Amino acid sequence: FSAERFGFPEWVIGKPKKEHIQSAQQGLAAAKKAAQSKKFDLVIFDECLYAVQMGLLKEEEIIDLIKMKAKNTELILTGSHKPLDKIFEHADLVTEVKKIKHPFDKGIGAREGIEY
Repeated sequence: FSAERFGFPEWVIGKPKKEHIQSAQQGLAAAKKAAQSKKFDLVIFDECLYAVQMGLLKEEEIIDLIKMKAKNTELILTGSHKPLDKIFEHADLVTEVKKIKHPFDKGIGAREGIEY
């Protein structure tokens, strides 16, 4: 098991800052390295589809990641409520998870180890 965290400590509102894009690129580089390495059966690139939606990553970069992953590595991409049809065309499986109930509904903020 291995986990790496990437991101910038502030929300992307409007046009992404240079620092947001750099951090997303670092995450993408780590995902590529892990997906190609043949060391992992499963690689999760969490919230990367939001990064595409917000302009931090390009659809083509995610498609390249899908195409270059090791044959026996399962790649899970999460995030975005917006369909990303070009990416979905290259994916082996596309699912949608729907929130029914969440602690945030009761005013409970993000919890370390769960939401981040």
